[in-house]
Amino acid sequence: MVARHFLDDGELVRLLTTQPDFDETAARAMILQMKERDYSPPKRDTILEWQAHQDFPICPTPDDPRACNVYRELRFPDEIYGRIGEFWEERAGEG
Repeated sequence: MVARHFLDDGELVRLLTTQPDFDETAARAMILQMKERDYSPPKRDTILEWQAHQDFPICPTPDDPRACNVYRELRFPDEIYGRIGEFWEERAGEG
């Protein structure tokens, strides 16, 4: 979900197809779904949950509450920050 903001589709497909049982069709379908649903980057808790199911670290310092926050550690395209701002404005208006 994060990589789509930094890599073109061809590079994403190439990387995704290095995974076992993940062919080009599955990779392109995943990319299309991410674009259509406009998924946001995962929250830190989600990253830590994913990490618990694999043999390599995504977040090398999971005990640090400031670590593995992709919003803090990466610079996203401006439209992402605009959507985040709109989300919080909508939430503020609900109260």
